[in-house]
Amino acid sequence: MRELELSVDLDALRARLKAMSDDELVKFGKEMTGLVHPLAFGIYSKPKISAFSIQLSEARSEWRRRRHPRNRKIRQRC
Repeated sequence: MRELELSVDLDALRARLKAMSDDELVKFGKEMTGLVHPLAFGIYSKPKISAFSIQLSEARSEWRRRRHPRNRKIRQRC
């Protein structure tokens, strides 16, 4: 069995995604989706992990972080 070799610098990718505007992040996500889906399943219909799929996952995480911040303070009504 071949070992999986991925060369994605997650820290650099996360910093790059955080620096993107919402429009740039959406565009990046669509590009990664287009690259991942043709390669999504290999022989025997098992999902394949590629550098593209990792980047897409990180882009989706960044989008969720922007849309649903957990650290947002909730205003209490008196």
